[in-house]
Amino acid sequence: MAGRAPFSKEEAGVIPQCYLPNNEDKWEAAKNPLNRYSTIMKRLGKQKLNPGYTYAKTMLKNQASISIGLIVNARGSTSIKQWAKGSHFYNRAAKVAVRARRATA
Repeated sequence: MAGRAPFSKEEAGVIPQCYLPNNEDKWEAAKNPLNRYSTIMKRLGKQKLNPGYTYAKTMLKNQASISIGLIVNARGSTSIKQWAKGSHFYNRAAKVAVRARRATA
């Protein structure tokens, strides 16, 4: 989910212990918009708050000793059918996941 909800100044900050794979195959501190490195997004200016933020904050609150790597490769206004295995969007997201596995800290 790309996310279109506005986020506050506080929500724009780094999420401690949470990381995103960037376009240089390295993990970096996660901050909103989390969809910033999507290979299929519309425009960065359209990227806002998505469920990944609350997911990460909740997981880290409940398990403070872990770190989380979020792989976010979303495109808004698409149907679930457009994400079927073998589709263009599915294949692009899978490539991002494979690259993230090789990413360095």
